[in-house]
Amino acid sequence: MYRAYLALQQAAATGAGGMESISIANLKLAPWVLFTPVSDGSEPLATDQDLVKAYLREVIRRARTSVTVALVAAFLMIYPRQLPIFNPLRKTLTKHVLPQMSGLRIEKWIACIENCDLLDEQAPKLLAKRLADDELPPSALLDRCCLRGLLANSALVEQAYREWITLVSDQLRANRSYEDSLTRLLTFARAPDNASKLRYESSRAGLANGLLLPFADASPSQEAAQRVKSFLLDTLGDPRLTGAKQWH
Repeated sequence: MYRAYLALQQAAATGAGGMESISIANLKLAPWVLFTPVSDGSEPLATDQDLVKAYLREVIRRARTSVTVALVAAFLMIYPRQLPIFNPLRKTLTKHVLPQMSGLRIEKWIACIENCDLLDEQAPKLLAKRLADDELPPSALLDRCCLRGLLANSALVEQAYREWITLVSDQLRANRSYEDSLTRLLTFARAPDNASKLRYESSRAGLANGLLLPFADASPSQEAAQRVKSFLLDTLGDPRLTGAKQWH
């Protein structure tokens, strides 16, 4: 990874003119390096928009399936919405990078991207609605959208999860039909390897607020109250006892 960083840094220092000399191995690692700060407090290389444009031109020029798949996977895994290059990159992938590719592997990715709106501007919200409403279990739905393995816990999925919490919270507050969506959310919110822990610890406060605040603002059913209470006591613990740290 560090070699890829040095190669990109050198390309940036030469006005991105040295991009053509970067090896295929470094080109496959490039998106992970571009989107992720090399150290705490530093800016990702992708803040250099000229460097990203030069990288994308090289991806298009070489038209290698492995390079394109690596770019798509890194984009969804890191999902760098905070970067100015995010929307131009998303559009370039949709309009210029993917259309020129062929082969079974890339065709599967293109089908997932089109069927699940993975490169849509509102991808997290659209994925959240699918997770809430689809007949498939959430894990099977993610698999159908090519979000399997590490990508099942990608930044895109985590952002969709937060949108899903908002969706269920709004349904509870409005006392609309929420049973299936609430059940699916509470199931998905548990860590796959330990049902008494949360899948996304970083979203703990958002989940608790999303589930509890509707009961301060409105009057969801007693059944919903019991299900929410049981879930939170099971995953966060009793705030008066063992769960004090989790509820802090």
